[in-house]
Amino acid sequence: MKIEWEILTQPEIERINNESLALLEKTGLEVFNPALRKTIAGAGAMVEDTRIRFPREMVRESLKKTPRAFSLYGRDGQEFRMEPGMSLFSTYSDAVFVSDYGASQQRPSTRKDVEDFALLGDALQSVNIVANACHARDKHPDVQLLHTLEAVLSNTVKVQFFAPQNLREAEIACEMASIAGGGGSLAERPTVSMVASTTSPLRLDADSAEVLMFLAKNSIPFVSAPCPMSGATAPFSLAGTLLLQNAENLALITMAQSLRNGCPLFMGGAAGPLDPATGALAYGSPERSLLMAANNQMHRFYGLPSHAASIAVNGWQPDIQTGIERSLIIFVRLMMKPNIWGGAGGLSSGKTVSLEQAVIDDHTVKMCSRFFSGIATGAGMRATDEIERVGPGGNYLTEPSTLELMRSGERYISPLVNMEEDRGASMLERAHGKVREILSEHRSPVPEKTVEELRSYVEKNSKKIS
Repeated sequence: MKIEWEILTQPEIERINNESLALLEKTGLEVFNPALRKTIAGAGAMVEDTRIRFPREMVRESLKKTPRAFSLYGRDGQEFRMEPGMSLFSTYSDAVFVSDYGASQQRPSTRKDVEDFALLGDALQSVNIVANACHARDKHPDVQLLHTLEAVLSNTVKVQFFAPQNLREAEIACEMASIAGGGGSLAERPTVSMVASTTSPLRLDADSAEVLMFLAKNSIPFVSAPCPMSGATAPFSLAGTLLLQNAENLALITMAQSLRNGCPLFMGGAAGPLDPATGALAYGSPERSLLMAANNQMHRFYGLPSHAASIAVNGWQPDIQTGIERSLIIFVRLMMKPNIWGGAGGLSSGKTVSLEQAVIDDHTVKMCSRFFSGIATGAGMRATDEIERVGPGGNYLTEPSTLELMRSGERYISPLVNMEEDRGASMLERAHGKVREILSEHRSPVPEKTVEELRSYVEKNSKKIS
């Protein structure tokens, strides 16, 4: 059984593509990095002051050079081939607050929080990629990044994701990921993926340009991630926002391939609508999921590996609003099956994370995934002989197939769901219990030798900074 939906028709997809090419050729992108402008000019772009205009044939050729598939690796040796059908779920990244169970307000995140989220992500079955869910804000700002990355890499062997804000952050992340991976080449065996983003509309700042140049030249897989907001940094119309996001994606891809032919990347994007009442991005709105689904169709049109924006919502705690919005967001992402997606635990427009929410997200992913696995209808599953044998008025509790199928995945049975009606604990209470269980019982799979090497790197580089 196959379950599929499409948001855009083929003619609509082709119009978005053609108008994106025209926009890049006529209007172009402002790039505030002279070295990158020089490189792109040498590759055939038209450069005037800070403005780069991309001939459509240059864009088309760059798309041809972009790999249709490549692999990411866990440090346990597990390979994930980034091709159609492969979809990896991640924890959230880069929050600065934590929403504790039962608390009435958020608090600044600490290094211990980073460790707890990494350990939880390592334990959760649906999570394939572990990011730094938050930051070690109890450490001095100059060494926060070192402690944050050490805390993640010392508590999981799953694929890592990191969003560098500048060149030095990207360099440190690669150096530490290489140490954690035993010193091998990240280009040959990437255990980490990063991100490079434009500043909508149609700009690339100097720091982001340096990050893009570093990642592309070193063949570090990255997500191209324009983040236009409908009504603020993009047209109010969803179609206009989608077109702008697609044009910025094509510009990032063209620049990356001009820097290094065949550098691996995910075509991404985190477009969403402006909330007119607050001026904030409406993270949990249905329009954001519509934009994600349509953007994913554009990725498939180009045949490129894909990334979908975070499942974070605006609410700061696990509650009814968060649950309703999250279910739609997760359902749509599973429907479109991007290669990378996630944000487990992310709340408050991405500023906050919750351990309990991450556990609930794990449950929601499994629940929605069961819908998309459909109904098996083979001869044995139709149970014709069994129905005839049991006959009228019988029951199936003692049938051998009942116990067999109960353990097979035919039914998704969650430990978080209250089936006891008025006697059971709430889902949030059960999630809290699960968090406590995992953090007390799950042990980091990272070898002590690796933990010590990471600690030594942090100590040495902390001395340089101080």
